[in-house]
Order: sequence, then structure tokens, then C-alpha cells
Amino acid sequence: MRFLLPAVSILALGSCLFEPDLDGGGDRYFPCIDGTCPPPCTCIGNICAPPGRLDDPVICAGCQDGMADCDGSTRTRCETDTRSDRDHCGGCGVRCPDGQDCVDGDCSGCADGDGDGHADASCGGDDCDDSDPGTHPGAAEICGDGIDQDCSGVDLDCDCSDSDHDGHFEAGCGGDDCDDGNRRIFPGIEESPCDGIDRNCNGFSDEAPDEDGDGFDVCGIYDIYNPDGRPADCDDSSVDIHPDAIEYCGDGIDQDCSGKASDPDSDGDGHVDAWDLNGDRCSGRDCAPSDPRIHPGAAEIPCDGIDQNCNGMDDEAPDADGDGYDVCGPGDAIDPDNKPADCADWADWIHPGDATGELCESGDLLDEDCDGRINCADEDCALVADCQGCQDGDGDGYTACDGDCDDAIAARHPGAYDLCGDDLDQDCSSLPNDPDLDGDGFVAAVDLAGNPCAGGTDCDDLDAMAFPGAIELCGNDSDEDCSGQIDDLDLDADGYAMGDLGCGGTDCNDLDGEVHPGALEDCHDGVDNDCDERIDCADPYCQIADESCFGECPDQDQDGFAPCGDFADCDDAAAQSYPGAIEVCDGLDNDCDEDADESLIMTVSNASIHCESIDGPLESAGFNQPAGMAWTLDYSVLYLADSGGGRIRSIHRSDRDEWEVETVLGSEFGLVQPTDLLHVPGDGSGILFVSDPPVDTVWIVDLDDVDGGRLEYQNGSPIAFRAPRGLAMDWYGRLYVADSGNGCIRRVSVDTRGYPALTVETFAGACDSENSELQAPAGLAFMLDGGFLVSDIGDGSIKYVSSSGDVLVVVAPGEFNHPIGLAVDWISGGIYISDPLQHRVARIGPGGVWTVAGLGNDQSDLCPACEALLLSPTGLAPLAGTVFVSDIEDCHLRLIADPGS
Repeated sequence: MRFLLPAVSILALGSCLFEPDLDGGGDRYFPCIDGTCPPPCTCIGNICAPPGRLDDPVICAGCQDGMADCDGSTRTRCETDTRSDRDHCGGCGVRCPDGQDCVDGDCSGCADGDGDGHADASCGGDDCDDSDPGTHPGAAEICGDGIDQDCSGVDLDCDCSDSDHDGHFEAGCGGDDCDDGNRRIFPGIEESPCDGIDRNCNGFSDEAPDEDGDGFDVCGIYDIYNPDGRPADCDDSSVDIHPDAIEYCGDGIDQDCSGKASDPDSDGDGHVDAWDLNGDRCSGRDCAPSDPRIHPGAAEIPCDGIDQNCNGMDDEAPDADGDGYDVCGPGDAIDPDNKPADCADWADWIHPGDATGELCESGDLLDEDCDGRINCADEDCALVADCQGCQDGDGDGYTACDGDCDDAIAARHPGAYDLCGDDLDQDCSSLPNDPDLDGDGFVAAVDLAGNPCAGGTDCDDLDAMAFPGAIELCGNDSDEDCSGQIDDLDLDADGYAMGDLGCGGTDCNDLDGEVHPGALEDCHDGVDNDCDERIDCADPYCQIADESCFGECPDQDQDGFAPCGDFADCDDAAAQSYPGAIEVCDGLDNDCDEDADESLIMTVSNASIHCESIDGPLESAGFNQPAGMAWTLDYSVLYLADSGGGRIRSIHRSDRDEWEVETVLGSEFGLVQPTDLLHVPGDGSGILFVSDPPVDTVWIVDLDDVDGGRLEYQNGSPIAFRAPRGLAMDWYGRLYVADSGNGCIRRVSVDTRGYPALTVETFAGACDSENSELQAPAGLAFMLDGGFLVSDIGDGSIKYVSSSGDVLVVVAPGEFNHPIGLAVDWISGGIYISDPLQHRVARIGPGGVWTVAGLGNDQSDLCPACEALLLSPTGLAPLAGTVFVSDIEDCHLRLIADPGS
């Protein structure tokens, strides 16, 4: 019966049917061959359809939407999706190469053969074995099995260490921890912007995001890492909010990232505008938003018709003495009373038109009627008996009764300039030939006409800082002390000028009058007495004159110490090793005490407190991102900038003879993120200068009456400090500021008894210029010759700036990454540098730069300094070979010292 049914079906349907549906799988039709079918069948899709069946949905479906029959069977017909099948991609039999997937009918993309979520590395993925789902980046590594499970490139060594106990092994032996000495650095940890550290070990510069694309990243000019060198974006989600945005009032939005909303300061004079650019009223009182010379508190200039201090009052023509005459007169921009100007607004009996006229009192030098003539020289006094014979014959405003010593010559009168060589007393001082134009108390050696002045000693009568006995400054081509030679600074007065840092002398120690090139070498004191760079037995004199130095005892390494005598060199092949040297991390016994690298480090603040400002005994106190430090002149108090809390702290001896920490200034004073400090002695506790980079300010603080003011005047106009950092002061009490954001050093003449600053000028570098020799000066230290050492975080160099502003590179770029802290130990002679990005403290010493502490992985107390782990050392305060170090990230104060100190 089974064989009869197909025959009946074939007769019924023609030759199209290959096999009827007997098993429920559907009729099987002959396939089309080359697009044709035997008649009466018609080719529909790839099936030969019989007449009368053209509307059959199965037959007429064909192969639509990328489906195809690729197995040669009509039973399954369109079983293959050529859009995604790797063996039939875009058509039957078109196979994609290994490592590629079929996407929309095209061989492309990366395959994930093992389904572990990582594509094959052969086509750009990161899976080093796409056949093993247990092998991919981030997989747990099994040590010693010969398989690189985490695709790091090597199998994990079973001896690999996890020194910082963060759960990640060091990268050098197959692990993935790029810094196994820091427990806050490992793959997967959240990145901390602006610290210059790749914490998640991804190798990318993801430290300074600019999510809104407004050109400002989240790092600011006071952060450790700031690739664009610009202020920080306070809202990285809005392109309309950034430091250069225009501030508007009344919207409650801080567009310009000043820290306050609705406070536009269009002219940058530090005073909020009275209205914004839309004309909306603002909270400020700056009545001239586009003129930095006009703002509340500005000095009023009388008679110019301008309201400089924005008080809205007519205070341009004051009459302080109430005599009815103001200080304005004809020719001024305004003259409200239309009267002649009062020449003495401090005395009501002196004014123009005085009815009593000139008082004619010989010698009082007062012009009572403001007519420009005084006493008997005034025509009002012509008939006064006391003035008979006291008329002003030469018209110089002085009569004989007023002290005019020659009323026939107008060039001779009190206050005239005295010329030398003519035996004339031009200034009527009774001493001819005594010009002192600069008022320094010394008569000029030569007057302005080139005439020599007998007895005169002032070599430059136009410079008040140049006179006999003045302090000589080096490197500025000026003879301040009038010795006849420039750059001959001789602090110890032994007749030999200082020989280092720009001075042209030969004295190797200008603080000791018994040490100079003409001295006799003492063979048993460990000092280079005669400045020939050879000490004791290393000196040729001692090898002849002292029997303890007889024999062969050369100084092979030329460090000044021979391997014999009382101060013998313990290693005469290493110039950095000799008695008294500072111990550094070089594996050598630098100080010849039979121990190498023995300096120890310890935490002196409370190690259990993290980033909290807590006062009290030092061992229990806490700090919040401690930064710069400064000793007082007598080393009795150490001031510290607690930058995270906007505080200034003092560390001093208490009544119990313990080191005590006390908050001197809090954030309520106005400090935002203080960075560096400078203490200046004075009455009582003295003056403290504080740099505050985020608000572009240097504060002056009277420590006995805590109050402060900003240095914000440059020759009478507002100055644009940008992230000021390092501070220093010269012999003459002038303040120097490392203007980091502007790439220069400013010199400030300031009254330390008050504020504001008197003048601010550029001392070195070209402010706000790409051609400046200083890129981003940070640390600043005054040197005895009048010059300065500067750490430049812009190019990682250490530079020397002479007293005349010339710049010389001392340590070239490449040695440091971010040399932010710089300090000089005047007792031991050490120059110290802190580099938070290199996690080390270094010292400039014999032969170059040497690490003092850091680069290790030990955070315990009293561990060798060379093995210590420093996170971000910043502030430095050296004292006689020991160094206090503030760690701004670890928030602790640490001390580096030799065991015996």
C-alpha cells in the first residue's frame, strides 16, 4: 500500500513532488535547477511548485531576509542565516577566517570563541587564548602551572610577592600590580585625578578628565598633576562652567569656578562687580567692572573727577582742615569751589587768600597764603621791619632770613643740589661739596657733573643700597659696598670674597674668618683651612709639616680627605664618602662611621590618625594634607601649612618641654589651601607670609594680632598672581614669590608692620610667556650671595637665579619628575629636594643628586630611610642633618635622622 500512494500523488500533482508528506515533516518538492523546473512546475524561490499550488505559503516563502538553503536538502529548505553564520557568511559556502565573526553578512569583528566576554587577540581583542574560558585579562592567575591565565605575558612565579598586601602580585614576576610598594595602587582601584599616579595600572593618562569638553580638566594649577597648566574645572559636566566662563548674577550658579555664585569680577581686581554683563544687579560694589584701578577701598585721587573708591560721594576735593579751601584748583579736572588750591590741607591757618597774608616769620618755611613764596620772600612782608634786607633777590623762593646763603644766585638755597670742586655751598649746609642725592647718609664720591667730592665715599649716589658698608650682592655687576670691585661679598671680613654661587672670590667658607686661601692648614681639625680642597693629611703642607701625615697618603678621590690622619677617609675611591658627609642611599658609608645607609625614618605625628587636623602633643596630633614648613630664625618653632584644612599649625616646645601642635590660623581667616610659608622676625612673634595657590594670593599675618591682608598691588595696580608657591626674603627685607602659574619670580617691597605691599615687580623669568627661562617655579631658597635656588616643576629641573635675575640650570631636567619642595640646611650645608611623584627625598651633594629616603616599601618606624615608603613627600624642614618631611597624601609628619642624632 505504501508504494501505491506515492504513485497516486505523483499523478495528481505532476512531476513537482519528490515525496508526499507521509511522516508529518511536510511535502518534499524537487529543487529548482539553474532557476528552472520541468513543466508544468514553476520555480518559486528554490522550489519547483506545481500548478495550482502557487499560493501555498510554504512553497511561496522562498528564502527571504538573508536565509538560504545551504545543505542541499529541500526538506529543510531555508535553514541557513547568511547574515550571521561564519560558515556561510553572505552566501552558502563562504567561510569567515578564524578569529572573525559574521556580522550582517560580512566577515568582520572579533569572535569570542570561548564565551568569556573577551574577543580573540588575533583580530584585535585581548583574549590570549579564545578557546579557554578560564584564560582572559582579569582572570585569577595560578602560579607555576605554565599557563598565563590573566594574559599578562608570563606565568605567575610561585615565589612572587605581594609586598603591599593589596591582593595583587608584583608585575615583574607575572603579577599585575604596577607598584607593589603602595597598597593604594593596583588594577581595579578607583583612579584619583590630579595626583600624577596611575593607580589602576592601566597605563593610560586618565588623571585629568575633561568630560564636558570645555577645555578645562578637573586638575588645577595647585595640584601635583595638571597637564594643561590651567585652573581646575569645578563642574566637569557643563561646558558653560569653567574658570574662564562669564559669571552672571542672580542664577545661583558659579560659572567661573571662583567658589562663589553670582560674584563676577570682570577686571580681576578682587572686588565683585556691581552688575554683570546682562545688566543684572550683583552683590558687589565695584562701580567700574572693566577698570581694575577702580573698586571699593581703592586710593582716591583728588581732583581727577573719578570716584576710585566707589562710595558714590563727592570726595574728590577734600577740605580736611575746614578752612573753606579744598585741594583742587584751576587746571585740575574738577574744582568744585572754583578757588585756588589749598597748599596745606592739614592747617586751617594756611590757605590762599588768607587775610593775614604771610606771617613773615623768618625760618618757619611755611607759605601761609599759598602763593609759592615764603616768609620774607613774600611781597606781603616787604614793609615788615624784620624783613628789611631779607627780600628774595634771586627769585628762588628763599631769602637770607630763610637760610638762603646767597640771595644773588638762584642755584644756591636750602635743598639745592651741591656740586663738588667749586667750593660753593649750593645747599646752604655750611659744608661745601657734600651731595647726597639718594639720601643714604653718605656723600657722593663724584657729583652728577663728574666732579670728585673731597671726603665723599658713596660710589653711586643714585642708589640708596650702594654705600660703604652695604652688603655686596653677587652676579649683578654692581658694587654695593663701594669697595671698587663687584661681586666681592666678604661676610666674615677676612679679606677674601665668597667664591661660590656667582661671587668671584676664593673664600671657601665666608662665615669663618679663619678659613680662607691665605690661612695655614690645621692638620687635625677636619677643615679645609686654606681652601685648596684638601683637608688635614690630604694637604701637601701637612704631609711635610706633620709627622702623623708622613708617608704616602694621597687623596685619590679628591674629596679633601686622605686615608690617614685624625679625620681619615674610609673610602678613598668614593668622593661622596668622607668624615662628616651626609648619609645618602648609595650603599656606601658616607659619613665614615662604619655603617652604610644607616639613616632612619620615623613617623612623629599620630600614625593612626589619617587626614584630620588635631592639636595636642606631637605624637598624638593629626594633620590634613600637610605641605610646606618653615622654621623660625632660632629654630624654636616650626610652622606648617595644613593645606587640606586651610590651616596654619605651629610645632613648638610646651611648658612640659614636649613638642606641641597648635592651630595658629583656621579656615575662617580666609585660607583655602596654604602651600608654603616664610617666617620673618619682628616685634613679638613676628610676621608670617603664606602662599595660597587656589586663590592666587600671598597672605601677610601678624602672629601677635592674627589678621591678614593680600599682596595684590603691582606698582599701584592689581597684580595677577597665578598659583604662588615658594617664598623667600633677601638681605634688604624684600619678599620673593615663586609665581608658579605665570612662570616667573616676583619681588615685593612690603611693609612687614602692615599691608598692603608697596610695589611688586618681575625679578626673574618672563611672566606668562612661553619663552620664560622658568616654567613653573615652586620651591624657593635664598642663598648667602643674594641669589636663589629654585625648583621648577615645569621641566623637573633645579635652577639658580642670581641677585640680578640671571637663570642658571643646576640640575638638568630628567633627574626629577616633580621637584616641589626645596630647603637648605644652613647648619650642615645640605640642599634637599622632595619629589612626590618619585616618592623620594633627595640631596644635592658631591658628584650630583643622591636619594636620602624613599623608593622602598617599608612603612614601619625606625626603618632604614633608603627602604622607606613615601607616598607624596612635599614639605621639608632640615635642621643639622635631620630633616622633617610632610607627606601630603599620607597626611603624616616624618623625620629622617641618623641613629645617633
